[in-house]
Amino acid sequence: MALEVLVADDEECAAQALARLIAREGCAVATAEDGEAALAALRACPPDIAFLDMDLPRRDGHELAFAIRADPALSHARIVLMSTRARPVDGEKARALGADAVLVKPFGADAVRATLAALARTPEAVA
Repeated sequence: MALEVLVADDEECAAQALARLIAREGCAVATAEDGEAALAALRACPPDIAFLDMDLPRRDGHELAFAIRADPALSHARIVLMSTRARPVDGEKARALGADAVLVKPFGADAVRATLAALARTPEAVA
């Protein structure tokens, strides 16, 4: 069975490129353009993995990570937070919110593949 993945990024080109890459890895992919749309998509069809931009409008990635971990119907989902910032404090905050991985933009296809592979091998969520 294919992994279900949500990509939430307000940069449409980036979201579509990431979604295509993930789909080529055999995953079923949905996209959302802002935090509210992402939350609706998460609740409508809980994914195995959610790639969330930290700077989404209407609810940022940190708020979404908190909402995912607080909701028993979603808490199984693995969370990948994406950011253009490379400060260690951002990664620490992301992990404190329950993120399983952090990708710093721009990231390459190899980083996405490695992240998918690592998260697919360890299905239990980090609380």
